[in-house]
This record gives sequence, C-alpha cells and structure tokens, in this order.
Amino acid sequence: MRNEVRNSIVLATLLVLIFIMKLILSAGPAKQIKQETALLEKNKTELASLQYVIIDTMQVYFVKQKIAKMDDWQREHGKTFVNSDNSRKTWSYLSSIINTYCPELELSFETSGDDEDDMVNHNYRISGTTDIQSLYNFLNHIENQKQLYVISEPRFSASTHYEEDGSRITLVSFDMALQSIVNATGPEQNDQSFRRIKSEQARNFFEPKIYSPYANPNEVNKLNAEKFELLSLSASSAFIKAENGQVYRIKPGHQVAYGFLKSINWQKQSITFSLNKIGIYKDYTIALSKE
Repeated sequence: MRNEVRNSIVLATLLVLIFIMKLILSAGPAKQIKQETALLEKNKTELASLQYVIIDTMQVYFVKQKIAKMDDWQREHGKTFVNSDNSRKTWSYLSSIINTYCPELELSFETSGDDEDDMVNHNYRISGTTDIQSLYNFLNHIENQKQLYVISEPRFSASTHYEEDGSRITLVSFDMALQSIVNATGPEQNDQSFRRIKSEQARNFFEPKIYSPYANPNEVNKLNAEKFELLSLSASSAFIKAENGQVYRIKPGHQVAYGFLKSINWQKQSITFSLNKIGIYKDYTIALSKE
C-alpha cells in the first residue's frame, strides 16, 4: 500500500514538473507571438494611414496640374492690369495696334482729367471713320490683347460709297470711351509683346438686305430686259428686239442686266426674267404681242 502511495506521489510530481516545464518552454514563443501580433497590427495601421497620404498626394498633384493649366491659359488668353498709364503710353499702345493690324484706320484721341498720376485709371475718347474690317481688327485687339482696357458708350454710324467698278464700300464712323485699368501688379507695357490674335473676316452688319436701285457699272454693257420687245419664241428659245434695235436669240440662263432669262412659257407665249436690283430677285415677264 505504501508503495502505491509513493508511486502516485512520484507520478503526480512528475506530471507537475512536466506541466511547469511546458509552461516555461511555451512562454518564450507566446511572448514572441504577442510581439509579432502587435507589430503586425501597428504595420497595418501605418499602411492604412499611408494609403490616405498617397491619395491626398495624388489629389494635390492633380489640383496642381489644373492650376498649371489655368496659369498657362491665363498667360495665353487672359487679361492683365496696366502697370501704369498716361495719355502718352495709351496713345503709343493704340498706335502700335493700328500700325500693325489696321493701318487704314485714322484715329482721333482725346484725354480727360488729370494725366499726371500714372497709378490711377484714366479715361479717353477715341473716334474715327474706317471700313468694317479695320474697325473689327482694332476692337478685336483691344479686347483680346493682354492689357486691360474697358470700352464703353460706343456709337456707330455707317455710310455707303460706290467704287468705279460698282462695288459697295461701307465706312463706319465710331465714337467711344476707353478706360485703362491700372494696378501695380500688372507688367510694364514695354514688356508686353502682341499676342497672335485670330482675325475673322468681318461681316458688314450695316449692309441692308433690301436697298435702293443704283446704276451698277458692271451691268451697263448688258442688255436691259425691261426694254425688250418679244418678237417670237419656241419651246427652247426666244427672239427679242433690244433697245438698240438689234434682234437677239436668247435661251434660259442668258445673262441680262441685273439678272438672267429664267424660263420660256410656250403655252402662255411669254418669257420670264429673274432680276435683282434691290437685293431680292423678282420676276419680270414679257408676253408676245397678239397684234
């Protein structure tokens, strides 16, 4: 009996020792695992924060790219303040535009108010008479070159003149106020080179769609259909007697003064011309006399 108790005690002691040894042996790996787990969580947190940093950095990059494009546009197309101004500087600037882009324009230039202070806005009055294209070129460059000038109170009137070849020329008289916008942040005018401004063919908005008849020299030598006498006709041609007494055979499409022969009506025994003396084509019909 004593041996059994003793053996049990020995066995129990051995089991306790084995358990303690396992605890001792497993303590190191467990501590290491805990440390590695903590480091892993720390790395995950840092990685997550780093992702946000990368996203923010890319956003900043794209914003900077947009700003750079806006700056490029401003340099290419934008307006800038006039660094300083007086009548001499503005007249020199306007004269440069005229000499370079619209030499036919003759400009009258007046200044108002005190001209001594270069660091304030100045008001001017400009007027003149020129053709539509020159006026367009002039205003187009004031509007689109870098220097900031404001046009106000524009007044326009037009007059029509005829060249020897019969072509119409519309001259425009203009009068308007011009103000320089001065700010010390603007560049010096002498440092400003002219931009390359696209210039379109100006449409004559004064040109009437309907106008009074006028003697066009280009039509003088052509036959006057309104003074024709219809002698005879067939389905495809007609014989007419002109103002000069000559007899002509004409077909549809034949050119006459201010128009052409439009059609021949065999059934109604008449011919019709299409004439344009006032900006609109109108039909003019001559019937065969029944006498």
